[in-house]
Amino acid sequence: MAIVAHDMGSVQRTVRAAGRQLLGGIGSPPPGDARRRHSIDSLQVRETGTNAAAIELLQAIRSEAASQPPWARDDRKASDGAVVVRRSSRGTSTPQSKPRNGRGEIDLEPSRAEGRRKESPAGNQGRLGPGREEIARSAGRAARQRQEQQERWGVAPPWSSQAAARGSVPNQRQPSKGTPIRTPASKPADLGPIAAMWRTACEPNSAFRSHMEDSSVVIDPFLAGDRDGDNWGYFAVYDGHGGRQAVDYVETKLHGLILEELKAAIVAAGADRLTDEAVSDSMSKAFYRVDEQLKNVGTWRCGCTATVVLAHRSPGSLRLHVANVGDSRSIAIDSANSEWRISRDHRPNDPAEIQRVESEGGFVTRGRVAGQLGVSRALGDHSLKSVGVTWRPSVCARDATQDTALVIGSDGLWDAMGDADVRVVVDRAMSEKAHDKAADILVREAWKAGSTDNITALVAFFGKTASQGVGRPRTGGA
Repeated sequence: MAIVAHDMGSVQRTVRAAGRQLLGGIGSPPPGDARRRHSIDSLQVRETGTNAAAIELLQAIRSEAASQPPWARDDRKASDGAVVVRRSSRGTSTPQSKPRNGRGEIDLEPSRAEGRRKESPAGNQGRLGPGREEIARSAGRAARQRQEQQERWGVAPPWSSQAAARGSVPNQRQPSKGTPIRTPASKPADLGPIAAMWRTACEPNSAFRSHMEDSSVVIDPFLAGDRDGDNWGYFAVYDGHGGRQAVDYVETKLHGLILEELKAAIVAAGADRLTDEAVSDSMSKAFYRVDEQLKNVGTWRCGCTATVVLAHRSPGSLRLHVANVGDSRSIAIDSANSEWRISRDHRPNDPAEIQRVESEGGFVTRGRVAGQLGVSRALGDHSLKSVGVTWRPSVCARDATQDTALVIGSDGLWDAMGDADVRVVVDRAMSEKAHDKAADILVREAWKAGSTDNITALVAFFGKTASQGVGRPRTGGA
Protein backbone atom coordinates (compact mmCIF):
# COMPACT_ATOMS: atom_id res chain seq x y z
CA MET A 1 0.00 0.00 0.00
CA ALA A 2 1.46 3.33 -0.98
CA ILE A 3 1.26 5.99 1.67
CA VAL A 4 1.74 9.67 0.89
CA ALA A 5 1.72 12.09 3.88
CA HIS A 6 1.30 15.73 2.93
CA ASP A 7 2.37 16.89 6.39
CA MET A 8 3.45 15.41 9.69
CA GLY A 9 0.10 16.22 11.29
CA SER A 10 -1.82 14.05 8.87
CA VAL A 11 0.73 11.24 9.29
CA GLN A 12 0.36 11.32 13.06
CA ARG A 13 -3.42 11.23 12.86
CA THR A 14 -3.27 8.31 10.43
CA VAL A 15 -0.87 6.39 12.69
CA ARG A 16 -3.06 6.90 15.75
CA ALA A 17 -6.14 5.68 13.91
CA ALA A 18 -4.30 2.64 12.53
CA GLY A 19 -2.89 1.82 15.95
CA ARG A 20 -6.31 1.84 17.56
CA GLN A 21 -7.64 -0.36 14.80
CA LEU A 22 -4.67 -2.72 15.12
CA LEU A 23 -4.96 -3.06 18.89
CA GLY A 24 -8.59 -3.89 18.54
CA GLY A 25 -7.86 -6.74 16.12
CA ILE A 26 -4.73 -8.35 17.58
CA GLY A 27 -5.27 -11.45 19.64
CA SER A 28 -3.36 -12.75 22.63
CA PRO A 29 -0.04 -14.57 22.03
CA PRO A 30 0.11 -18.31 22.43
CA PRO A 31 0.24 -19.42 26.12
CA GLY A 32 3.61 -21.12 25.84
CA ASP A 33 5.26 -18.12 24.26
CA ALA A 34 4.01 -15.29 26.51
CA ARG A 35 7.45 -13.68 27.14
CA ARG A 36 8.42 -13.40 23.48
CA ARG A 37 7.61 -10.11 21.72
CA HIS A 38 6.38 -10.63 18.16
CA SER A 39 7.49 -8.51 15.29
CA ILE A 40 4.88 -6.79 13.17
CA ASP A 41 5.46 -9.28 10.37
CA SER A 42 4.53 -12.28 12.57
CA LEU A 43 1.55 -10.78 14.37
CA GLN A 44 -1.48 -12.98 14.43
CA VAL A 45 -4.80 -11.36 13.59
CA ARG A 46 -8.27 -12.65 14.05
CA GLU A 47 -9.57 -11.35 10.82
CA THR A 48 -8.25 -10.15 7.56
CA GLY A 49 -9.11 -7.00 5.75
CA THR A 50 -8.48 -3.64 7.37
CA ASN A 51 -6.00 -5.09 9.90
CA ALA A 52 -3.63 -6.09 7.16
CA ALA A 53 -3.71 -2.53 5.81
CA ALA A 54 -2.91 -1.18 9.30
CA ILE A 55 0.09 -3.50 9.51
CA GLU A 56 1.40 -2.17 6.21
CA LEU A 57 0.89 1.41 7.44
CA LEU A 58 2.87 0.82 10.64
CA GLN A 59 5.69 -0.84 8.71
CA ALA A 60 5.93 2.16 6.42
CA ILE A 61 5.92 4.61 9.32
CA ARG A 62 8.65 2.59 11.05
CA SER A 63 10.99 3.34 8.16
CA GLU A 64 9.94 7.00 8.04
CA ALA A 65 12.86 8.09 10.29
CA ALA A 66 15.23 7.59 7.39
CA SER A 67 13.43 10.32 5.44
CA GLN A 68 13.69 13.07 8.10
CA PRO A 69 15.41 16.34 7.16
CA PRO A 70 19.17 16.55 7.87
CA TRP A 71 18.89 19.01 10.81
CA ALA A 72 16.48 16.65 12.62
CA ARG A 73 18.33 13.39 11.97
CA ASP A 74 20.64 11.81 14.53
CA ASP A 75 23.49 10.17 12.61
CA ARG A 76 24.70 8.21 15.62
CA LYS A 77 23.98 4.48 15.15
CA ALA A 78 22.75 2.12 17.81
CA SER A 79 23.63 -1.52 17.85
CA ASP A 80 20.03 -2.58 18.25
CA GLY A 81 18.44 -0.03 15.92
CA ALA A 82 16.05 1.34 18.55
CA VAL A 83 15.09 5.03 18.40
CA VAL A 84 14.39 7.50 21.24
CA VAL A 85 13.33 11.14 20.98
CA ARG A 86 15.43 13.99 22.43
CA ARG A 87 15.00 17.76 22.29
CA SER A 88 17.20 19.48 19.76
CA SER A 89 18.61 22.97 20.03
CA ARG A 90 15.97 24.21 17.61
CA GLY A 91 13.12 23.07 19.85
CA THR A 92 12.17 20.08 17.67
CA SER A 93 12.21 16.37 18.34
CA THR A 94 15.07 14.39 16.80
CA PRO A 95 15.77 10.66 16.91
CA GLN A 96 18.50 9.34 19.15
CA SER A 97 19.67 5.79 19.73
CA LYS A 98 18.87 4.24 23.06
CA PRO A 99 19.69 0.73 24.32
CA ARG A 100 17.11 -1.87 25.13
CA ASN A 101 16.85 -3.85 28.35
CA GLY A 102 17.31 -7.62 28.70
CA ARG A 103 13.89 -8.37 27.24
CA GLY A 104 14.52 -6.31 24.14
CA GLU A 105 12.33 -3.42 25.41
CA ILE A 106 13.38 0.21 25.34
CA ASP A 107 14.79 1.16 28.73
CA LEU A 108 12.72 4.10 30.03
CA GLU A 109 15.03 4.77 33.05
CA PRO A 110 18.54 5.25 31.65
CA SER A 111 21.41 5.95 34.00
CA ARG A 112 22.11 9.59 34.74
CA ALA A 113 25.59 9.27 33.37
CA GLU A 114 24.27 8.41 29.89
CA GLY A 115 23.33 11.20 27.55
CA ARG A 116 25.76 13.68 29.12
CA ARG A 117 27.90 15.17 26.47
CA LYS A 118 31.56 15.06 27.44
CA GLU A 119 33.66 17.90 26.16
CA SER A 120 37.36 17.55 25.71
CA PRO A 121 39.64 19.62 27.98
CA ALA A 122 40.84 21.52 24.96
CA GLY A 123 37.28 22.65 24.26
CA ASN A 124 37.07 24.32 27.68
CA GLN A 125 40.22 26.36 27.35
CA GLY A 126 39.59 30.10 27.33
CA ARG A 127 35.98 29.65 28.43
CA LEU A 128 34.52 30.11 31.95
CA GLY A 129 31.86 27.89 33.43
CA PRO A 130 28.35 29.29 34.06
CA GLY A 131 29.09 30.06 37.71
CA ARG A 132 32.33 31.86 37.00
CA GLU A 133 30.76 33.82 34.15
CA GLU A 134 28.08 35.10 36.56
CA ILE A 135 30.74 36.05 39.12
CA ALA A 136 32.68 37.92 36.43
CA ARG A 137 29.56 39.78 35.32
CA SER A 138 28.73 40.71 38.95
CA ALA A 139 32.26 42.00 39.51
CA GLY A 140 31.99 44.11 36.38
CA ARG A 141 28.67 45.60 37.47
CA ALA A 142 30.09 46.38 40.93
CA ALA A 143 33.12 48.08 39.38
CA ARG A 144 30.90 50.22 37.17
CA GLN A 145 28.73 51.19 40.16
CA ARG A 146 31.78 52.18 42.21
CA GLN A 147 33.05 54.31 39.33
CA GLU A 148 29.66 56.01 39.00
CA GLN A 149 29.51 56.71 42.74
CA GLN A 150 33.01 58.14 42.74
CA GLU A 151 32.20 60.42 39.80
CA ARG A 152 28.92 61.55 41.39
CA TRP A 153 29.94 61.88 45.03
CA GLY A 154 33.70 62.30 44.84
CA VAL A 155 34.32 59.38 47.19
CA ALA A 156 34.00 55.61 47.04
CA PRO A 157 30.78 54.43 48.78
CA PRO A 158 31.24 52.81 52.20
CA TRP A 159 29.93 49.46 50.98
CA SER A 160 32.77 49.26 48.46
CA SER A 161 34.90 46.35 49.59
CA GLN A 162 37.67 47.39 47.22
CA ALA A 163 37.74 50.87 48.74
CA ALA A 164 37.87 49.43 52.24
CA ALA A 165 40.73 47.18 51.22
CA ARG A 166 42.71 50.21 50.10
CA GLY A 167 42.11 51.86 53.45
CA SER A 168 40.29 54.84 51.93
CA VAL A 169 36.94 54.18 53.60
CA PRO A 170 37.27 52.51 57.00
CA ASN A 171 34.13 51.24 58.73
CA GLN A 172 33.30 54.05 61.12
CA ARG A 173 30.97 51.85 63.21
CA GLN A 174 34.01 50.27 64.82
CA PRO A 175 36.89 52.04 66.62
CA SER A 176 39.04 53.65 63.97
CA LYS A 177 42.79 53.33 63.73
CA GLY A 178 43.19 56.85 62.44
CA THR A 179 43.22 56.22 58.70
CA PRO A 180 41.50 59.07 56.83
CA ILE A 181 38.38 58.23 54.89
CA ARG A 182 39.66 59.95 51.81
CA THR A 183 42.66 61.88 50.65
CA PRO A 184 41.65 64.07 47.70
CA ALA A 185 43.46 63.04 44.54
CA SER A 186 43.90 66.69 43.54
CA LYS A 187 45.76 67.76 46.69
CA PRO A 188 49.33 69.05 46.43
CA ALA A 189 52.06 66.67 47.50
CA ASP A 190 52.98 68.83 50.54
CA LEU A 191 49.38 69.16 51.83
CA GLY A 192 49.18 67.60 55.28
CA PRO A 193 46.27 66.87 57.61
CA ILE A 194 44.78 69.49 59.90
CA ALA A 195 44.81 67.25 62.96
CA ALA A 196 48.04 65.89 64.37
CA MET A 197 46.03 62.80 65.42
CA TRP A 198 42.40 61.75 65.58
CA ARG A 199 40.52 58.73 66.83
CA THR A 200 36.90 57.57 66.97
CA ALA A 201 35.34 54.98 69.26
CA CYS A 202 31.81 53.67 69.61
CA GLU A 203 29.69 51.42 71.82
CA PRO A 204 26.40 49.95 70.50
CA ASN A 205 25.13 49.45 74.08
CA SER A 206 23.24 46.37 72.93
CA ALA A 207 21.76 45.81 76.41
CA PHE A 208 19.53 48.83 75.78
CA ARG A 209 19.60 49.32 71.98
CA SER A 210 18.86 46.71 69.33
CA HIS A 211 20.68 48.60 66.56
CA MET A 212 23.77 50.78 66.23
CA GLU A 213 22.56 53.98 64.58
CA ASP A 214 25.56 56.27 65.21
CA SER A 215 28.15 57.03 62.59
CA SER A 216 31.20 59.26 62.17
CA VAL A 217 33.17 60.58 59.21
CA VAL A 218 36.63 62.12 59.12
CA ILE A 219 38.19 63.41 55.89
CA ASP A 220 41.52 65.06 56.62
CA PRO A 221 42.73 66.73 54.48
CA PHE A 222 39.39 67.62 52.91
CA LEU A 223 40.18 70.45 50.50
CA ALA A 224 43.27 72.36 49.44
CA GLY A 225 42.83 76.12 49.43
CA ASP A 226 44.02 78.46 46.72
CA ARG A 227 46.89 79.78 48.87
CA ASP A 228 50.01 78.04 50.13
CA GLY A 229 49.43 76.45 53.51
CA ASP A 230 45.65 76.85 53.20
CA ASN A 231 43.75 73.59 53.68
CA TRP A 232 40.60 72.13 55.22
CA GLY A 233 39.59 69.10 57.30
CA TYR A 234 36.16 67.51 57.79
CA PHE A 235 35.00 66.01 61.11
CA ALA A 236 31.43 64.84 61.71
CA VAL A 237 29.24 62.65 63.92
CA TYR A 238 25.75 61.52 62.94
CA ASP A 239 23.11 59.90 65.16
CA GLY A 240 20.21 58.15 63.46
CA HIS A 241 16.76 57.38 64.81
CA GLY A 242 14.01 55.19 63.39
CA GLY A 243 16.55 53.02 61.55
CA ARG A 244 19.76 53.48 59.59
CA GLN A 245 18.28 54.60 56.26
CA ALA A 246 18.79 58.32 56.86
CA VAL A 247 22.13 58.09 58.67
CA ASP A 248 23.62 55.82 56.00
CA TYR A 249 22.57 58.25 53.28
CA VAL A 250 23.90 61.30 55.13
CA GLU A 251 27.15 59.50 55.93
CA THR A 252 27.68 58.91 52.22
CA LYS A 253 26.42 62.16 50.72
CA LEU A 254 26.73 65.15 53.04
CA HIS A 255 30.48 65.73 52.83
CA GLY A 256 30.32 65.65 49.03
CA LEU A 257 27.60 68.32 49.00
CA ILE A 258 29.54 70.50 51.44
CA LEU A 259 32.61 70.14 49.24
CA GLU A 260 30.65 71.30 46.20
CA GLU A 261 29.21 74.32 48.01
CA LEU A 262 32.56 75.22 49.55
CA LYS A 263 34.33 75.12 46.20
CA ALA A 264 31.60 77.32 44.71
CA ALA A 265 32.05 79.81 47.56
CA ILE A 266 35.81 79.91 47.04
CA VAL A 267 35.31 80.59 43.33
CA ALA A 268 32.75 83.32 44.09
CA ALA A 269 35.10 84.97 46.57
CA GLY A 270 37.83 85.23 43.96
CA ALA A 271 40.94 86.91 45.28
CA ASP A 272 39.21 87.88 48.54
CA ARG A 273 39.53 85.72 51.64
CA LEU A 274 36.56 83.48 52.32
CA THR A 275 34.39 84.94 55.09
CA ASP A 276 32.78 83.08 57.99
CA GLU A 277 29.37 83.95 56.61
CA ALA A 278 30.21 82.41 53.24
CA VAL A 279 31.36 79.17 54.86
CA SER A 280 28.28 79.00 57.08
CA ASP A 281 26.05 79.64 54.09
CA SER A 282 27.77 76.84 52.15
CA MET A 283 27.20 74.38 54.99
CA SER A 284 23.54 75.41 55.33
CA LYS A 285 22.95 74.93 51.61
CA ALA A 286 24.45 71.44 51.80
CA PHE A 287 22.19 70.56 54.76
CA TYR A 288 19.17 71.72 52.78
CA ARG A 289 20.19 69.72 49.70
CA VAL A 290 20.75 66.48 51.55
CA ASP A 291 17.44 66.90 53.38
CA GLU A 292 15.64 67.32 50.07
CA GLN A 293 17.32 64.21 48.75
CA LEU A 294 16.23 62.30 51.86
CA LYS A 295 12.65 63.25 51.02
CA ASN A 296 13.03 61.58 47.63
CA VAL A 297 14.57 58.53 49.28
CA GLY A 298 11.50 58.22 51.49
CA THR A 299 12.72 59.01 55.00
CA TRP A 300 9.30 59.97 56.36
CA ARG A 301 9.57 58.32 59.75
CA CYS A 302 13.33 58.18 60.24
CA GLY A 303 16.08 60.77 60.36
CA CYS A 304 19.39 61.67 61.94
CA THR A 305 21.22 64.41 63.77
CA ALA A 306 24.40 65.85 62.28
CA THR A 307 27.26 67.80 63.83
CA VAL A 308 29.84 68.86 61.24
CA VAL A 309 33.06 70.77 61.94
CA LEU A 310 35.16 72.19 59.11
CA ALA A 311 38.67 72.96 60.34
CA HIS A 312 40.36 75.62 58.19
CA ARG A 313 44.08 76.09 58.61
CA SER A 314 45.73 79.08 57.00
CA PRO A 315 49.26 80.40 57.61
CA GLY A 316 49.43 81.29 61.32
CA SER A 317 45.82 80.47 62.25
CA LEU A 318 43.22 77.73 62.67
CA ARG A 319 39.49 78.33 62.45
CA LEU A 320 36.58 75.98 63.17
CA HIS A 321 33.28 76.28 61.29
CA VAL A 322 30.44 74.33 62.87
CA ALA A 323 26.96 73.40 61.65
CA ASN A 324 24.64 71.07 63.56
CA VAL A 325 21.08 69.83 63.83
CA GLY A 326 19.85 67.73 66.75
CA ASP A 327 21.53 66.86 70.02
CA SER A 328 24.95 65.59 68.95
CA ARG A 329 27.42 68.01 70.52
CA SER A 330 30.88 69.42 69.92
CA ILE A 331 33.31 71.12 72.29
CA ALA A 332 36.74 72.67 71.82
CA ILE A 333 39.46 72.40 74.47
CA ASP A 334 42.09 75.13 74.57
CA SER A 335 45.63 75.22 75.91
CA ALA A 336 44.39 76.81 79.17
CA ASN A 337 42.44 73.64 80.03
CA SER A 338 39.07 75.21 79.31
CA GLU A 339 36.25 73.70 77.28
CA TRP A 340 34.03 75.67 74.93
CA ARG A 341 30.77 74.38 73.52
CA ILE A 342 30.69 75.20 69.81
CA SER A 343 27.39 73.56 68.86
CA ARG A 344 23.84 73.94 70.10
CA ASP A 345 21.55 71.15 71.34
CA HIS A 346 18.17 71.20 69.59
CA ARG A 347 15.76 69.62 72.04
CA PRO A 348 12.05 70.32 72.54
CA ASN A 349 12.63 71.32 76.18
CA ASP A 350 14.56 74.42 75.08
CA PRO A 351 12.23 77.46 75.40
CA ALA A 352 13.62 79.00 72.22
CA GLU A 353 13.03 75.78 70.28
CA ILE A 354 9.51 75.40 71.70
CA GLN A 355 8.69 78.92 70.52
CA ARG A 356 10.10 78.22 67.06
CA VAL A 357 8.16 74.94 66.73
CA GLU A 358 4.90 76.62 67.72
CA SER A 359 5.51 79.52 65.33
CA GLU A 360 5.85 76.98 62.50
CA GLY A 361 2.49 75.36 63.26
CA GLY A 362 3.67 72.55 65.52
CA PHE A 363 3.42 71.77 69.20
CA VAL A 364 5.47 70.10 71.91
CA THR A 365 4.03 67.58 74.35
CA ARG A 366 5.77 65.27 76.79
CA GLY A 367 9.08 66.79 75.71
CA ARG A 368 8.64 65.73 72.09
CA VAL A 369 7.66 67.49 68.88
CA ALA A 370 4.07 66.43 68.15
CA GLY A 371 4.54 63.93 70.95
CA GLN A 372 6.84 61.85 68.70
CA LEU A 373 10.37 63.18 68.15
CA GLY A 374 12.86 63.97 70.91
CA VAL A 375 14.85 66.49 68.81
CA SER A 376 13.48 69.65 67.24
CA ARG A 377 15.88 69.75 64.26
CA ALA A 378 16.94 66.81 62.14
CA LEU A 379 17.72 65.64 58.62
CA GLY A 380 14.91 63.43 57.35
CA ASP A 381 11.73 62.96 59.46
CA HIS A 382 9.68 64.47 56.64
CA SER A 383 6.37 63.47 58.18
CA LEU A 384 7.10 66.09 60.88
CA LYS A 385 8.59 68.83 58.73
CA SER A 386 5.24 70.61 58.56
CA VAL A 387 4.84 70.67 62.36
CA GLY A 388 8.07 72.32 63.45
CA VAL A 389 10.97 69.93 62.76
CA THR A 390 13.46 71.75 60.53
CA TRP A 391 16.61 70.91 58.59
CA ARG A 392 18.15 74.36 59.23
CA PRO A 393 21.39 74.03 61.24
CA SER A 394 22.82 76.25 63.92
CA VAL A 395 26.14 77.62 62.66
CA CYS A 396 29.09 79.28 64.33
CA ALA A 397 32.79 79.97 63.79
CA ARG A 398 35.63 79.90 66.31
CA ASP A 399 39.27 80.96 66.32
CA ALA A 400 40.98 77.71 67.30
CA THR A 401 44.58 78.85 67.03
CA GLN A 402 45.13 78.14 70.76
CA ASP A 403 42.96 75.01 70.87
CA THR A 404 44.48 71.63 71.62
CA ALA A 405 41.57 69.27 70.96
CA LEU A 406 38.15 68.93 69.39
CA VAL A 407 35.55 66.49 70.73
CA ILE A 408 32.36 65.55 68.89
CA GLY A 409 29.97 63.00 70.39
CA SER A 410 26.50 61.60 70.00
CA ASP A 411 23.94 62.17 72.74
CA GLY A 412 24.84 58.83 74.28
CA LEU A 413 28.08 60.46 75.43
CA TRP A 414 26.63 63.76 76.63
CA ASP A 415 23.67 62.21 78.45
CA ALA A 416 26.12 60.62 80.88
CA MET A 417 28.98 63.14 80.93
CA GLY A 418 29.13 66.92 81.09
CA ASP A 419 31.40 69.11 79.01
CA ALA A 420 33.83 69.53 81.92
CA ASP A 421 33.92 65.76 82.53
CA VAL A 422 34.91 65.18 78.93
CA ARG A 423 37.63 67.85 79.11
CA VAL A 424 39.11 66.25 82.24
CA VAL A 425 39.35 62.86 80.49
CA VAL A 426 40.99 64.39 77.42
CA ASP A 427 43.42 66.47 79.52
CA ARG A 428 44.43 63.39 81.46
CA ALA A 429 45.01 61.43 78.25
CA MET A 430 47.24 64.21 76.93
CA SER A 431 49.19 64.46 80.16
CA GLU A 432 49.81 60.70 80.09
CA LYS A 433 50.82 60.83 76.40
CA ALA A 434 47.86 58.55 75.62
CA HIS A 435 46.25 60.67 72.93
CA ASP A 436 45.24 57.60 70.94
CA LYS A 437 43.26 56.25 73.93
CA ALA A 438 41.16 59.35 74.62
CA ALA A 439 38.14 58.37 72.49
CA ASP A 440 38.06 54.85 73.91
CA ILE A 441 38.27 56.17 77.47
CA LEU A 442 35.42 58.62 76.87
CA VAL A 443 33.14 55.87 75.55
CA ARG A 444 34.02 53.58 78.44
CA GLU A 445 33.42 56.31 81.03
CA ALA A 446 30.03 57.19 79.52
CA TRP A 447 29.03 53.52 79.56
CA LYS A 448 30.14 53.15 83.18
CA ALA A 449 28.19 56.31 84.08
CA GLY A 450 24.97 54.64 82.93
CA SER A 451 24.39 55.77 79.33
CA THR A 452 21.59 53.75 77.73
CA ASP A 453 22.03 54.97 74.15
CA ASN A 454 24.48 54.28 71.36
CA ILE A 455 27.74 56.05 72.23
CA THR A 456 30.15 57.59 69.73
CA ALA A 457 33.12 59.84 70.45
CA LEU A 458 35.47 61.56 67.99
CA VAL A 459 38.59 63.26 69.36
CA ALA A 460 41.00 65.28 67.19
CA PHE A 461 44.24 66.87 68.47
CA PHE A 462 45.61 69.97 66.82
CA GLY A 463 49.19 69.79 68.09
CA LYS A 464 49.19 72.43 70.81
CA THR A 465 50.78 71.21 74.03
CA ALA A 466 48.31 71.28 76.90
CA SER A 467 49.47 72.23 80.37
CA GLN A 468 50.01 69.32 82.73
CA GLY A 469 47.53 70.44 85.38
CA VAL A 470 43.80 69.93 85.21
CA GLY A 471 42.14 73.30 85.41
CA ARG A 472 38.89 74.34 87.00
CA PRO A 473 35.79 73.41 84.94
CA ARG A 474 34.65 76.18 82.66
CA THR A 475 32.18 76.25 79.78
CA GLY A 476 31.44 79.00 77.37
CA GLY A 477 31.15 79.95 73.73
CA ALA A 478 33.27 81.54 71.10
